[in-house]
Amino acid sequence: MKSSLETVPDKILLKILRKILNDSGVKNISNFIHDLEEDEGMQREINSMTKVFGSKDEWVDIDYITSLIVMNFGQLKSGEDFKLERPELKKYDVLFRVNLVEYKTDYWKHRGHEYYSKDSAYAITRIHSNNGNLDYWEGTLVDSDVHDSETNEISIDDISQINESIENKKPLSEGAFQTLSSHSLDDLFKIKQILENEIKLRLKE
Repeated sequence: MKSSLETVPDKILLKILRKILNDSGVKNISNFIHDLEEDEGMQREINSMTKVFGSKDEWVDIDYITSLIVMNFGQLKSGEDFKLERPELKKYDVLFRVNLVEYKTDYWKHRGHEYYSKDSAYAITRIHSNNGNLDYWEGTLVDSDVHDSETNEISIDDISQINESIENKKPLSEGAFQTLSSHSLDDLFKIKQILENEIKLRLKE
């Protein structure tokens, strides 16, 4: 969803951005980002200043305002009017790092051990396991049942852009189809498989 502020003229946005910076009192970008994360009052102030433009999602507008400030911080502090550098909406993957403790039951299978009966197999296997002659982890993990978990810490490990700007994509040109027609049938089947896999990935987004 795009911000309603994308259509607001630079002259109006400059006043909004400078008021936010002046009220925050921050001296650099790092402080501004930190305060935005921690200060709900700043979040409410941005929302109150932008909702008059018909916002449908306050966080989209906070995202847009924050990006504008980051991209234009130096010139905003100068006090002079200028043409704003504007951000484009993009898609990103967010990778969370979660440190946790799990309470679970694992099932490890050892194949092909020879015994004369199931009863003796139980007894001898326990003996070997207890004296260290048979380690469970030398088998194959076949199942795992998590009973409970305790989360110690959650942090964002990485955010990476996954595609170009979210705009209407141009249709394939006639030249592109002519290029495809020059490929062999085997190549076309490979291209078809690649495209199908890409479509499946996009549908999951």
